[in-house]
Amino acid sequence: ADGTAIDLAAVISNPVLTDNDDTFVVPSDAVIAVVNAKGGDDTITVGDIVAVVDGGTGKDAISTGSKSDTLAGGSGNDTINAGGGDDTITGGTGDDILTGGTGSDTYIFNVGDGNDTIHEGTCNGVDVDILNIGVGITTEDLIFSADGDDLVIKIKGHDDDSIRISGGLVDPSHGVEKIVLADGTSLDLTAVIASPALTGDDDTFVVPSDALIAVINADGGDDTITAGDVVAVVNGGAGKDTITTGSKNDILAGGAGNDTINAGGGNDTIMGGTGDDTLTGGAGGDTYIFNIGDGNDTIHEGSCNEMCTDIDIINIGVGVTAGDLIFNVDGDDLIIGIKGHDDDSIRISGGLVDPSHGVEKIVLADGTAIDLAAVISNPVLTDNDDTFVVSSGAAIAVINAKGGDDNITTGDIVAVVDGGTGKDTINTGSKNDTLAGGSGNDIINAGGGNDTITGGTGDDNLTGGSGSDVYIFNVGDGNDTI
Repeated sequence: ADGTAIDLAAVISNPVLTDNDDTFVVPSDAVIAVVNAKGGDDTITVGDIVAVVDGGTGKDAISTGSKSDTLAGGSGNDTINAGGGDDTITGGTGDDILTGGTGSDTYIFNVGDGNDTIHEGTCNGVDVDILNIGVGITTEDLIFSADGDDLVIKIKGHDDDSIRISGGLVDPSHGVEKIVLADGTSLDLTAVIASPALTGDDDTFVVPSDALIAVINADGGDDTITAGDVVAVVNGGAGKDTITTGSKNDILAGGAGNDTINAGGGNDTIMGGTGDDTLTGGAGGDTYIFNIGDGNDTIHEGSCNEMCTDIDIINIGVGVTAGDLIFNVDGDDLIIGIKGHDDDSIRISGGLVDPSHGVEKIVLADGTAIDLAAVISNPVLTDNDDTFVVSSGAAIAVINAKGGDDNITTGDIVAVVDGGTGKDTINTGSKNDTLAGGSGNDIINAGGGNDTITGGTGDDNLTGGSGSDVYIFNVGDGNDTI
Protein backbone atom coordinates (compact mmCIF):
# COMPACT_ATOMS: atom_id res chain seq x y z
CA ALA A 1 0.00 0.00 0.00
CA ASP A 2 2.96 2.29 0.61
CA GLY A 3 4.19 1.60 -2.90
CA THR A 4 7.13 -0.61 -1.91
CA ALA A 5 8.00 -3.03 -4.71
CA ILE A 6 9.62 -6.41 -4.01
CA ASP A 7 11.31 -8.20 -6.86
CA LEU A 8 10.57 -11.94 -6.31
CA ALA A 9 13.46 -12.86 -8.58
CA ALA A 10 15.75 -11.28 -5.99
CA VAL A 11 13.91 -12.70 -2.98
CA ILE A 12 14.04 -16.25 -4.31
CA SER A 13 17.53 -17.57 -5.04
CA ASN A 14 17.19 -20.11 -7.84
CA PRO A 15 20.68 -20.72 -9.20
CA VAL A 16 21.46 -22.77 -12.29
CA LEU A 17 23.98 -25.41 -11.24
CA THR A 18 25.80 -27.82 -13.52
CA ASP A 19 26.66 -31.52 -13.65
CA ASN A 20 30.14 -30.65 -12.41
CA ASP A 21 31.33 -30.27 -8.79
CA ASP A 22 29.61 -26.99 -7.90
CA THR A 23 30.07 -24.82 -4.82
CA PHE A 24 27.20 -22.44 -4.13
CA VAL A 25 26.54 -20.04 -1.26
CA VAL A 26 23.08 -18.47 -1.21
CA PRO A 27 23.23 -14.63 -1.27
CA SER A 28 22.53 -13.04 2.12
CA ASP A 29 19.70 -10.86 0.76
CA ALA A 30 17.66 -13.84 -0.41
CA VAL A 31 14.63 -15.01 1.58
CA ILE A 32 14.14 -18.40 -0.06
CA ALA A 33 16.59 -20.70 -1.86
CA VAL A 34 15.44 -23.29 -4.38
CA VAL A 35 18.47 -25.29 -5.50
CA ASN A 36 18.65 -28.21 -7.93
CA ALA A 37 22.24 -29.35 -7.90
CA LYS A 38 22.01 -31.85 -10.78
CA GLY A 39 25.18 -33.98 -11.00
CA GLY A 40 28.62 -33.72 -9.44
CA ASP A 41 29.90 -33.61 -5.88
CA ASP A 42 28.33 -30.32 -4.85
CA THR A 43 28.74 -28.10 -1.78
CA ILE A 44 25.69 -25.98 -1.03
CA THR A 45 25.55 -23.52 1.87
CA VAL A 46 22.39 -21.70 2.87
CA GLY A 47 22.11 -19.16 5.68
CA ASP A 48 19.05 -18.37 7.80
CA ILE A 49 16.54 -18.55 4.98
CA VAL A 50 14.04 -21.16 3.88
CA ALA A 51 15.82 -23.70 1.68
CA VAL A 52 14.49 -26.28 -0.76
CA VAL A 53 17.48 -28.29 -1.99
CA ASP A 54 17.84 -31.36 -4.19
CA GLY A 55 21.44 -32.57 -4.30
CA GLY A 56 20.88 -34.69 -7.42
CA THR A 57 23.53 -37.26 -8.20
CA GLY A 58 26.97 -37.25 -6.59
CA LYS A 59 28.42 -36.94 -3.12
CA ASP A 60 26.90 -33.69 -1.91
CA ALA A 61 27.37 -31.55 1.22
CA ILE A 62 24.33 -29.44 2.13
CA SER A 63 24.32 -27.00 5.07
CA THR A 64 21.37 -24.80 6.02
CA GLY A 65 20.35 -22.46 8.84
CA SER A 66 17.55 -21.98 11.36
CA LYS A 67 14.51 -22.07 9.08
CA SER A 68 12.26 -25.02 8.21
CA ASP A 69 13.96 -26.53 5.18
CA THR A 70 13.15 -29.31 2.71
CA LEU A 71 16.38 -31.10 1.83
CA ALA A 72 17.08 -34.11 -0.40
CA GLY A 73 20.51 -35.57 -0.93
CA GLY A 74 19.58 -37.50 -4.07
CA SER A 75 21.83 -40.38 -5.06
CA GLY A 76 25.33 -40.70 -3.62
CA ASN A 77 26.81 -40.63 -0.14
CA ASP A 78 25.59 -37.24 1.02
CA THR A 79 26.12 -35.14 4.14
CA ILE A 80 23.24 -32.91 5.23
CA ASN A 81 23.42 -30.47 8.16
CA ALA A 82 20.00 -28.87 8.52
CA GLY A 83 20.72 -26.46 11.39
CA GLY A 84 17.64 -25.32 13.30
CA GLY A 85 14.01 -25.35 12.25
CA ASP A 86 11.47 -28.06 11.56
CA ASP A 87 13.22 -29.68 8.61
CA THR A 88 12.23 -32.46 6.22
CA ILE A 89 15.31 -34.46 5.23
CA THR A 90 15.55 -37.20 2.61
CA GLY A 91 18.97 -38.78 2.26
CA GLY A 92 18.03 -40.64 -0.92
CA THR A 93 20.05 -43.56 -2.18
CA GLY A 94 23.56 -44.01 -0.83
CA ASP A 95 25.04 -44.06 2.65
CA ASP A 96 24.12 -40.63 3.97
CA ILE A 97 24.95 -38.70 7.16
CA LEU A 98 21.98 -36.62 8.25
CA THR A 99 21.97 -34.02 11.04
CA GLY A 100 18.67 -32.32 11.78
CA GLY A 101 19.84 -30.00 14.54
CA THR A 102 17.28 -28.32 16.76
CA GLY A 103 13.60 -28.32 15.91
CA SER A 104 11.12 -31.05 15.06
CA ASP A 105 12.69 -32.78 12.09
CA THR A 106 11.25 -35.45 9.79
CA TYR A 107 13.55 -37.96 8.12
CA ILE A 108 12.26 -39.87 5.09
CA PHE A 109 13.66 -43.32 4.32
CA ASN A 110 12.64 -45.79 1.63
CA VAL A 111 13.64 -49.33 0.72
CA GLY A 112 16.84 -49.11 -1.34
CA ASP A 113 18.09 -45.91 0.30
CA GLY A 114 21.21 -47.60 1.72
CA ASN A 115 22.76 -47.18 5.15
CA ASP A 116 21.96 -43.79 6.64
CA THR A 117 23.17 -42.29 9.93
CA ILE A 118 21.05 -39.77 11.83
CA HIS A 119 22.50 -37.33 14.37
CA GLU A 120 20.00 -35.55 16.64
CA GLY A 121 20.15 -33.83 19.99
CA THR A 122 18.36 -34.85 23.18
CA CYS A 123 14.65 -34.09 23.28
CA ASN A 124 13.85 -30.73 24.91
CA GLY A 125 10.31 -31.80 25.80
CA VAL A 126 8.83 -29.88 22.87
CA ASP A 127 10.55 -30.95 19.65
CA VAL A 128 9.55 -34.35 18.27
CA ASP A 129 11.75 -35.87 15.59
CA ILE A 130 10.14 -38.43 13.30
CA LEU A 131 11.46 -41.12 10.99
CA ASN A 132 9.05 -41.79 8.11
CA ILE A 133 9.65 -45.18 6.49
CA GLY A 134 8.11 -45.68 3.05
CA VAL A 135 5.65 -48.12 1.51
CA GLY A 136 5.94 -51.87 1.79
CA ILE A 137 7.26 -51.93 5.37
CA THR A 138 5.33 -53.14 8.42
CA THR A 139 6.35 -53.12 12.07
CA GLU A 140 7.17 -56.84 11.74
CA ASP A 141 9.76 -55.95 9.08
CA LEU A 142 11.74 -53.71 11.42
CA ILE A 143 14.79 -55.31 13.07
CA PHE A 144 16.20 -53.37 16.01
CA SER A 145 19.77 -53.90 17.18
CA ALA A 146 22.46 -52.11 19.14
CA ASP A 147 25.98 -51.04 18.20
CA GLY A 148 27.70 -49.30 21.06
CA ASP A 149 25.48 -46.34 21.99
CA ASP A 150 23.75 -46.37 18.61
CA LEU A 151 20.31 -47.75 17.78
CA VAL A 152 20.37 -49.56 14.43
CA ILE A 153 17.17 -50.27 12.51
CA LYS A 154 17.27 -52.77 9.67
CA ILE A 155 14.56 -54.02 7.35
CA LYS A 156 13.79 -57.70 6.97
CA GLY A 157 14.72 -58.93 3.49
CA HIS A 158 16.73 -55.80 2.68
CA ASP A 159 20.24 -56.43 3.98
CA ASP A 160 21.70 -53.36 2.27
CA ASP A 161 19.38 -50.92 4.04
CA SER A 162 19.72 -49.60 7.58
CA ILE A 163 19.15 -46.53 9.71
CA ARG A 164 21.62 -45.78 12.49
CA ILE A 165 20.45 -43.33 15.15
CA SER A 166 23.65 -42.03 16.72
CA GLY A 167 23.45 -42.12 20.52
CA GLY A 168 19.93 -43.50 20.37
CA LEU A 169 20.61 -45.93 23.21
CA VAL A 170 22.15 -43.44 25.62
CA ASP A 171 18.72 -41.91 26.07
CA PRO A 172 15.58 -43.20 24.27
CA SER A 173 14.67 -39.59 23.49
CA HIS A 174 18.12 -38.96 22.01
CA GLY A 175 17.81 -38.76 18.26
CA VAL A 176 14.37 -39.75 17.05
CA GLU A 177 11.26 -40.00 19.19
CA LYS A 178 8.90 -41.64 16.72
CA ILE A 179 8.79 -43.94 13.70
CA VAL A 180 5.85 -43.58 11.32
CA LEU A 181 5.17 -46.16 8.60
CA ALA A 182 3.39 -45.60 5.30
CA ASP A 183 0.30 -47.46 6.57
CA GLY A 184 -0.05 -44.92 9.38
CA THR A 185 1.38 -47.12 12.13
CA SER A 186 3.31 -45.09 14.67
CA LEU A 187 5.99 -46.43 17.04
CA ASP A 188 7.01 -44.36 20.06
CA LEU A 189 10.71 -45.10 20.59
CA THR A 190 10.52 -44.10 24.25
CA ALA A 191 8.03 -46.97 24.65
CA VAL A 192 9.88 -49.36 22.34
CA ILE A 193 13.11 -48.90 24.32
CA ALA A 194 12.90 -50.02 27.96
CA SER A 195 15.36 -47.90 29.92
CA PRO A 196 14.52 -48.25 33.61
CA ALA A 197 16.13 -46.22 36.37
CA LEU A 198 17.59 -48.83 38.72
CA THR A 199 19.08 -48.07 42.12
CA GLY A 200 22.22 -48.99 44.00
CA ASP A 201 20.27 -51.63 45.91
CA ASP A 202 19.43 -55.24 44.99
CA ASP A 203 17.06 -54.65 42.08
CA THR A 204 14.88 -57.15 40.21
CA PHE A 205 13.74 -56.03 36.78
CA VAL A 206 11.82 -57.85 34.05
CA VAL A 207 11.71 -56.10 30.68
CA PRO A 208 8.10 -55.44 29.58
CA SER A 209 6.87 -57.80 26.87
CA ASP A 210 5.94 -54.94 24.52
CA ALA A 211 9.47 -53.52 24.47
CA LEU A 212 11.77 -54.16 21.51
CA ILE A 213 15.03 -53.00 23.07
CA ALA A 214 16.20 -52.87 26.68
CA VAL A 215 18.98 -50.51 27.78
CA ILE A 216 19.76 -51.16 31.43
CA ASN A 217 22.43 -49.74 33.74
CA ALA A 218 22.04 -51.59 37.01
CA ASP A 219 24.45 -49.50 39.11
CA GLY A 220 25.32 -51.27 42.38
CA GLY A 221 23.67 -54.11 44.27
CA ASP A 222 23.08 -57.77 43.54
CA ASP A 223 20.65 -57.35 40.67
CA THR A 224 18.47 -59.81 38.78
CA ILE A 225 17.66 -58.67 35.25
CA THR A 226 15.50 -60.68 32.87
CA ALA A 227 14.94 -59.70 29.25
CA GLY A 228 12.80 -61.77 26.90
CA ASP A 229 13.23 -61.83 23.14
CA VAL A 230 14.26 -58.20 22.90
CA VAL A 231 17.62 -56.68 22.02
CA ALA A 232 19.28 -56.13 25.39
CA VAL A 233 22.14 -53.80 26.29
CA VAL A 234 22.87 -54.42 29.96
CA ASN A 235 25.58 -53.22 32.34
CA GLY A 236 25.29 -55.01 35.67
CA GLY A 237 27.55 -52.56 37.47
CA ALA A 238 28.95 -53.51 40.86
CA GLY A 239 27.54 -56.48 42.73
CA LYS A 240 26.75 -60.13 42.12
CA ASP A 241 24.35 -59.85 39.21
CA THR A 242 22.24 -62.38 37.32
CA ILE A 243 21.44 -61.38 33.74
CA THR A 244 19.19 -63.53 31.54
CA THR A 245 18.28 -62.63 27.96
CA GLY A 246 16.56 -64.21 24.94
CA SER A 247 17.20 -64.93 21.27
CA LYS A 248 18.37 -61.52 20.01
CA ASN A 249 21.89 -60.13 19.56
CA ASP A 250 22.64 -58.74 23.01
CA ILE A 251 25.48 -56.71 24.54
CA LEU A 252 25.92 -57.79 28.14
CA ALA A 253 28.43 -56.65 30.76
CA GLY A 254 28.48 -58.07 34.26
CA GLY A 255 30.62 -55.31 35.71
CA ALA A 256 32.39 -55.89 39.02
CA GLY A 257 31.40 -58.90 41.12
CA ASN A 258 30.84 -62.61 40.58
CA ASP A 259 28.16 -62.44 37.91
CA THR A 260 26.05 -65.02 36.10
CA ILE A 261 25.09 -64.22 32.51
CA ASN A 262 22.79 -66.44 30.44
CA ALA A 263 22.60 -64.90 26.98
CA GLY A 264 20.13 -67.30 25.30
CA GLY A 265 20.27 -67.35 21.51
CA GLY A 266 21.64 -64.75 19.12
CA ASN A 267 25.11 -63.45 18.34
CA ASP A 268 25.89 -61.96 21.73
CA THR A 269 28.79 -59.90 23.06
CA ILE A 270 29.48 -60.87 26.67
CA MET A 271 31.84 -59.17 29.12
CA GLY A 272 32.05 -60.73 32.55
CA GLY A 273 34.10 -57.85 33.92
CA THR A 274 36.06 -58.20 37.13
CA GLY A 275 35.18 -61.09 39.41
CA ASP A 276 34.72 -64.82 38.90
CA ASP A 277 31.89 -64.93 36.37
CA THR A 278 29.82 -67.74 34.85
CA LEU A 279 28.99 -66.95 31.23
CA THR A 280 26.63 -68.90 28.97
CA GLY A 281 26.31 -67.70 25.40
CA GLY A 282 23.75 -70.24 24.17
CA ALA A 283 23.11 -70.66 20.45
CA GLY A 284 24.63 -68.27 17.93
CA GLY A 285 28.10 -66.91 17.28
CA ASP A 286 29.02 -65.29 20.58
CA THR A 287 31.98 -63.08 21.46
CA TYR A 288 33.42 -63.13 24.97
CA ILE A 289 35.64 -60.23 26.03
CA PHE A 290 38.31 -60.86 28.68
CA ASN A 291 40.96 -58.50 30.01
CA ILE A 292 43.84 -58.80 32.44
CA GLY A 293 42.42 -58.45 35.95
CA ASP A 294 39.01 -59.90 35.08
CA GLY A 295 39.43 -62.89 37.40
CA ASN A 296 38.51 -66.52 36.81
CA ASP A 297 35.65 -66.83 34.35
CA THR A 298 33.83 -69.97 33.22
CA ILE A 299 32.28 -70.21 29.75
CA HIS A 300 29.51 -72.64 28.85
CA GLU A 301 28.83 -73.09 25.14
CA GLY A 302 27.22 -75.79 23.01
CA SER A 303 28.93 -77.74 20.25
CA CYS A 304 29.42 -76.11 16.88
CA ASN A 305 26.26 -76.49 14.77
CA GLU A 306 26.10 -78.90 11.83
CA MET A 307 27.55 -76.48 9.28
CA CYS A 308 29.77 -74.89 11.95
CA THR A 309 28.51 -71.43 10.98
CA ASP A 310 28.20 -70.28 14.60
CA ILE A 311 31.74 -69.35 15.58
CA ASP A 312 32.27 -68.44 19.23
CA ILE A 313 35.24 -66.18 19.96
CA ILE A 314 37.17 -65.05 23.02
CA ASN A 315 38.66 -61.59 22.56
CA ILE A 316 41.57 -61.12 24.98
CA GLY A 317 42.59 -57.51 25.57
CA VAL A 318 45.81 -55.57 25.35
CA GLY A 319 49.03 -56.75 26.94
CA VAL A 320 48.62 -60.43 26.09
CA THR A 321 50.48 -62.24 23.29
CA ALA A 322 50.10 -65.79 22.03
CA GLY A 323 53.22 -66.73 23.99
CA ASP A 324 51.55 -65.56 27.22
CA LEU A 325 48.70 -68.08 26.97
CA ILE A 326 49.00 -71.17 29.16
CA PHE A 327 46.75 -74.09 28.21
CA ASN A 328 45.82 -76.68 30.79
CA VAL A 329 43.12 -79.23 31.54
CA ASP A 330 40.77 -80.04 34.40
CA GLY A 331 38.60 -83.05 33.68
CA ASP A 332 36.75 -82.27 30.45
CA ASP A 333 37.42 -78.53 30.75
CA LEU A 334 40.01 -76.48 28.89
CA ILE A 335 41.74 -73.92 31.11
CA ILE A 336 43.44 -70.87 29.61
CA GLY A 337 45.78 -68.96 31.89
CA ILE A 338 47.92 -65.88 31.28
CA LYS A 339 51.62 -65.89 32.09
CA GLY A 340 52.37 -63.57 35.00
CA HIS A 341 48.70 -63.22 35.98
CA ASP A 342 47.95 -66.10 38.32
CA ASP A 343 44.57 -64.69 39.36
CA ASP A 344 43.21 -64.64 35.82
CA SER A 345 41.89 -67.62 33.87
CA ILE A 346 39.23 -68.70 31.41
CA ARG A 347 37.64 -72.12 31.86
CA ILE A 348 35.83 -73.48 28.79
CA SER A 349 33.42 -76.06 30.16
CA GLY A 350 33.57 -79.29 28.14
CA GLY A 351 36.21 -77.79 25.87
CA LEU A 352 38.20 -81.04 25.76
CA VAL A 353 35.29 -83.33 24.89
CA ASP A 354 35.22 -81.81 21.42
CA PRO A 355 37.52 -78.97 20.23
CA SER A 356 34.46 -77.29 18.71
CA HIS A 357 32.60 -77.54 22.01
CA GLY A 358 32.53 -74.15 23.60
CA VAL A 359 34.78 -71.72 21.77
CA GLU A 360 36.28 -72.09 18.32
CA LYS A 361 38.68 -69.16 18.26
CA ILE A 362 40.78 -66.85 20.43
CA VAL A 363 41.55 -63.37 19.06
CA LEU A 364 44.19 -61.18 20.70
CA ALA A 365 44.36 -57.39 20.71
CA ASP A 366 47.24 -57.44 18.22
CA GLY A 367 45.01 -59.26 15.72
CA THR A 368 46.49 -62.73 16.25
CA ALA A 369 43.81 -65.43 15.84
CA ILE A 370 44.21 -68.87 17.39
CA ASP A 371 42.03 -71.72 16.12
CA LEU A 372 41.31 -73.97 19.09
CA ALA A 373 40.60 -76.94 16.82
CA ALA A 374 44.25 -76.67 15.74
CA VAL A 375 45.54 -76.04 19.26
CA ILE A 376 43.83 -79.18 20.60
CA SER A 377 45.01 -82.41 18.96
CA ASN A 378 42.09 -84.83 19.19
CA PRO A 379 42.87 -87.73 16.83
CA VAL A 380 40.51 -90.58 15.98
CA LEU A 381 42.39 -93.81 16.74
CA THR A 382 41.20 -97.33 15.96
CA ASP A 383 40.97 -100.72 17.66
CA ASN A 384 44.12 -101.77 15.78
CA ASP A 385 47.76 -101.21 16.76
CA ASP A 386 48.05 -97.45 16.26
CA THR A 387 51.16 -95.28 16.30
CA PHE A 388 50.47 -91.60 16.84
CA VAL A 389 52.81 -88.62 17.31
CA VAL A 390 51.17 -85.33 18.25
CA SER A 391 51.84 -82.52 15.76
CA SER A 392 54.26 -79.82 16.86
CA GLY A 393 51.67 -77.05 16.45
CA ALA A 394 49.32 -78.41 19.11
CA ALA A 395 49.19 -77.11 22.68
CA ILE A 396 47.01 -79.88 24.12
CA ALA A 397 46.50 -83.52 23.14
CA VAL A 398 43.32 -85.39 24.06
CA ILE A 399 43.69 -89.01 22.96
CA ASN A 400 41.44 -92.04 23.37
CA ALA A 401 43.40 -94.97 21.98
CA LYS A 402 40.57 -97.56 22.08
CA GLY A 403 41.87 -101.08 21.43
CA GLY A 404 45.16 -102.47 20.11
CA ASP A 405 48.77 -102.24 21.23
CA ASP A 406 49.24 -98.52 20.69
CA ASN A 407 52.34 -96.33 20.70
CA ILE A 408 51.55 -92.70 21.57
CA THR A 409 54.12 -89.90 21.76
CA THR A 410 53.43 -86.30 22.75
CA GLY A 411 56.01 -83.56 23.01
CA ASP A 412 56.07 -80.71 25.51
CA ILE A 413 52.33 -80.14 25.48
CA VAL A 414 49.56 -80.91 27.96
CA ALA A 415 48.43 -84.50 27.33
CA VAL A 416 45.25 -86.29 28.35
CA VAL A 417 45.63 -89.91 27.22
CA ASP A 418 43.54 -93.04 27.72
CA GLY A 419 45.30 -96.07 26.30
CA GLY A 420 42.15 -98.20 26.27
CA THR A 421 42.64 -101.94 25.90
CA GLY A 422 45.91 -103.50 24.78
CA LYS A 423 49.58 -103.25 25.63
CA ASP A 424 50.19 -99.53 25.17
CA THR A 425 53.30 -97.34 25.31
CA ILE A 426 52.69 -93.70 26.22
CA ASN A 427 55.49 -91.09 26.20
CA THR A 428 54.85 -87.47 27.16
CA GLY A 429 56.89 -84.32 27.86
CA SER A 430 57.34 -81.67 30.53
CA LYS A 431 53.75 -80.50 31.08
CA ASN A 432 51.19 -81.60 33.67
CA ASP A 433 49.64 -84.65 32.02
CA THR A 434 46.72 -86.93 32.86
CA LEU A 435 47.58 -90.44 31.66
CA ALA A 436 45.69 -93.73 31.90
CA GLY A 437 46.99 -96.99 30.49
CA GLY A 438 43.64 -98.76 30.55
CA SER A 439 43.65 -102.55 30.50
CA GLY A 440 46.78 -104.44 29.45
CA ASN A 441 50.44 -104.39 30.43
CA ASP A 442 51.22 -100.76 29.68
CA ILE A 443 54.37 -98.63 29.73
CA ILE A 444 53.95 -94.97 30.67
CA ASN A 445 56.83 -92.47 30.61
CA ALA A 446 55.40 -89.16 31.82
CA GLY A 447 58.50 -86.95 31.45
CA GLY A 448 58.50 -83.77 33.55
CA GLY A 449 55.57 -81.96 35.09
CA ASN A 450 53.11 -82.75 37.87
CA ASP A 451 51.43 -85.76 36.28
CA THR A 452 48.49 -87.94 37.25
CA ILE A 453 49.14 -91.54 36.19
CA THR A 454 46.70 -94.44 36.30
CA GLY A 455 48.12 -97.74 35.10
CA GLY A 456 44.74 -99.46 35.06
CA THR A 457 44.41 -103.24 35.01
CA GLY A 458 47.45 -105.27 34.01
CA ASP A 459 51.08 -105.29 35.08
CA ASP A 460 52.17 -101.75 34.22
CA ASN A 461 55.54 -99.99 34.20
CA LEU A 462 55.03 -96.36 35.26
CA THR A 463 57.69 -93.61 35.14
CA GLY A 464 56.68 -90.17 36.39
CA GLY A 465 59.95 -88.36 35.71
CA SER A 466 60.61 -85.01 37.38
CA GLY A 467 57.81 -83.12 39.09
CA SER A 468 55.28 -83.99 41.80
CA ASP A 469 53.39 -86.94 40.35
CA VAL A 470 50.27 -88.74 41.57
CA TYR A 471 49.84 -92.46 40.90
CA ILE A 472 46.35 -93.96 41.14
CA PHE A 473 46.01 -97.65 42.03
CA ASN A 474 42.86 -99.69 42.66
CA VAL A 475 42.13 -103.23 43.77
CA GLY A 476 42.38 -105.47 40.73
CA ASP A 477 44.90 -103.28 38.90
CA GLY A 478 47.55 -106.02 38.88
CA ASN A 479 51.26 -105.73 39.64
CA ASP A 480 52.54 -102.25 38.79
CA THR A 481 56.11 -100.98 38.93
CA ILE A 482 56.85 -97.30 39.61
